[in-house]
Amino acid sequence: MRSKSKTQNNGYFARKPKTPAILRAAAAEILSSDLKKHPKIIHSWVDYAKSELSKSESGFINAVLRRFFPALERLRANPSADAKTLSAVYSHPLWLVERWLGEFGADKTLEILKNNILPSEVFLRKSPDLEADMLYSKYGNYLNKSKYPDFFILKPGHWQDVSELLSTRHFYIQDPSTLHAPKLLSPEPGKTYLDLCAAPGGKSRAIADIILGRTLSEGSKYPQESLHKTLIVSVDFGAKRMDTLRENMGKIDFLKSACVECDLRGTNLSNILVEHKLPILYDGILLDAPCSNTGVLRRRPDAKYRLAPEDLAICAKMQADILRNAAGFLKPGGKLVYSTCSIEQCENAEIVENFLKKRSDFSLEKSITIFPSEQSDGASASVLKKNS
Repeated sequence: MRSKSKTQNNGYFARKPKTPAILRAAAAEILSSDLKKHPKIIHSWVDYAKSELSKSESGFINAVLRRFFPALERLRANPSADAKTLSAVYSHPLWLVERWLGEFGADKTLEILKNNILPSEVFLRKSPDLEADMLYSKYGNYLNKSKYPDFFILKPGHWQDVSELLSTRHFYIQDPSTLHAPKLLSPEPGKTYLDLCAAPGGKSRAIADIILGRTLSEGSKYPQESLHKTLIVSVDFGAKRMDTLRENMGKIDFLKSACVECDLRGTNLSNILVEHKLPILYDGILLDAPCSNTGVLRRRPDAKYRLAPEDLAICAKMQADILRNAAGFLKPGGKLVYSTCSIEQCENAEIVENFLKKRSDFSLEKSITIFPSEQSDGASASVLKKNS
């Protein structure tokens, strides 16, 4: 008996829409689950198919699902797979796979694709103080240690159990990749810092905790009163983003902080800072610019389907404009850390290179790109030093 043509299959599925719907849902669950759970998942979906479809249709679903993952793994094991195959196997837009192959090479692209389909872990970052340690001793049973200091992975099904932790300033939900930029800023007690595009507040909170940690560990260099002289000004735009930012920064009570609303693409931030009686120039600036999100596609799987090639150029133009504006608020001798959650050179290295061509009073101290891995999203950050 001859197999049905593609046209015939399309007509068949059009008349029997439950069959492809079940296959897609089952495949999605298989792809997002551990290998040892696959037999149970397949059995569950086949049982459901038997209750909804005919014997032949449920048998077809059983056969497809039992062959699905082994066939997919054979394709994934092929290191010489072309862009079209990689795009289909790892469910990424073809143009993006082609771009990565050209920019990073086959091995790194395959590594990125593999990590992007892993389930996302929920990380909690712990503050460096004694109160945080005491809370951890009470709630540590709900957390697994990660390979990153002070970052813990929430065990599945325990959101409610750790709600008290998250209501304090001592724990914050945050991916380890987001800590690179605040650490590169190397903030010190007694100085002033401006965090731009700051919502929901994770990087501002990290800056505060780094400063607290230095006060606790380097007390002879940074007396307690220097902590109270520290100022963090967090800037973002939009009612919902500002509400979240204020809620998160409102928990920081050991240094001075302020949340300011400003659209950095047009509004004059200087005037707003003056209105709030805040400084115009800062010892350090962190700019976590809006971007394409290509470093966090595992956490935002819908983003890869919304993203188009022309969006990268749109992002790059916006990033260049915001970076140019941000530089005007830095004191001589200060540091500006430019960061994104993108891994694209056009949104990172090229933005910095073009900025430095126009600003001879700045120099590049350090630049890093973190690719998605088993326990981290992707990110990029560059340290720009202003001449004294």
